[in-house]
Amino acid sequence: PHSVLIEAMELAKTGRNSVLNAMNQQATPRTSSSSDPPPPAAAAAIPDFLPPRPTLKACTPRVEIVRFPPQRKRDLVGPGGAVLRQMQSRYDVQLDLSQDGTCLLSGRSADLVSQAKTAIMDLVSDVEEGVVYDGIVVEVKDFGCIVELLRNKEGILHISEYSRIGMDQKREELRVGHKVKVLCTEVNAMEGSIKLSRRRMEGISGNGGDD
Repeated sequence: PHSVLIEAMELAKTGRNSVLNAMNQQATPRTSSSSDPPPPAAAAAIPDFLPPRPTLKACTPRVEIVRFPPQRKRDLVGPGGAVLRQMQSRYDVQLDLSQDGTCLLSGRSADLVSQAKTAIMDLVSDVEEGVVYDGIVVEVKDFGCIVELLRNKEGILHISEYSRIGMDQKREELRVGHKVKVLCTEVNAMEGSIKLSRRRMEGISGNGGDD
């Protein structure tokens, strides 16, 4: 009968409000006056104010939302879903992609969720002129080297743009796996090329050295 349903909902509402009021009282500092009676011994052991935790516990599941241009969804999915499966397996996370460019990222480890979020941002981000990137040398050429900036973006660092140091030292430092900070000086969308410079970056405060 409807009367039983209504009564049950009212009881549930009353119980829920009681729990919320009790939680609110514990989470709010209480001021006591001289006229208040002394609390019972059991109640005295309970602190007057229980502040929220500044950070979540390490074992607490994490959920992150990453927004990206909808046309970049294919970069996250990959051929036959290969990239998506690899991300989920590597970082032990679940990815839920929507058509409007939203990625719901969830996992049990805060560190792995953070790493997965960084990897996703690398996949969907574009290299921008005037921005300093932490790159890794992936190939050495006679003219300089190829530097990986993001997971799917590489740029050319000409040896003349590496630094003001001597040529011999430049060639010695330009090796595969070398980490280097570089400044993006040009993005040619028509040719699909990205030009980098470390020499021009040396005047930028805080970005003059490698890791």
